[in-house]
Amino acid sequence: YRTFGPVVIASDAVTLPINYSTYYIDTEGGAAADNLVTINDSTAVNGDTIQLFSASSSRDVTLIDATGNLRLAGNFTLATSSDNITLRYFNGNWYEVARSTN
Repeated sequence: YRTFGPVVIASDAVTLPINYSTYYIDTEGGAAADNLVTINDSTAVNGDTIQLFSASSSRDVTLIDATGNLRLAGNFTLATSSDNITLRYFNGNWYEVARSTN
């Protein structure tokens, strides 16, 4: 697998670079907390899987369910750099496969 980061949130969205499977997500402007509602990836195809981590244990990233293109089992906060969520792409949306609060 290939790791990339940090990917910085801008206006509640991130744009992922291609050919990576693990991403570290950071808040916009280094804010203490930020929401993520949309993941943009122009190269994603059905079945692609990614794993997201917080870029810093001192900044919380909350993934918001069903507002943008995230389909989760409820909102999920990456509160530490060990917390993570695995998502699978299908027809324009990212669906939760698993989450881990550490």
